[in-house]
Amino acid sequence: MKKYILFDNDGVLVETENWYYEANKKALKQLGLNLQRDEYQEIMARGGTAWELAINAGITTEIIDKKRVQRDNYYQEFLHTKNLEIPNVKKVLKNLSKKYKMAIVTTSRRVEDYKRAKSYLEMLELFKALPEHTIVVEDS
Repeated sequence: MKKYILFDNDGVLVETENWYYEANKKALKQLGLNLQRDEYQEIMARGGTAWELAINAGITTEIIDKKRVQRDNYYQEFLHTKNLEIPNVKKVLKNLSKKYKMAIVTTSRRVEDYKRAKSYLEMLELFKALPEHTIVVEDS
């Protein structure tokens, strides 16, 4: 019997992926690079990084690192000013919370929350849950 649900955040509970693309695009444009959505999706699908464009263009690591910080600033601005809501998520979570213990397990982070990327296994330990009692909702 299932008792726990672990949710990915981005793309499952909130719609942030478009804004991450836009933040990358805006930062790369300042380097004279034009990141197209289809190109970005291909890079992400294979586990790459949008900064490959800058690396391939011969841009130094020092400049890339500074632009990544700028990208993060753009992304934070988008997260605070754009609509991230996925219709009916709050309603679904409220209904599920009546029957299941739930948690968000995500690579999105606030530094004060944790130091490493998401780990479903760590969350299972925290809940003292068995994998066979757990549902994972993930978009990737």
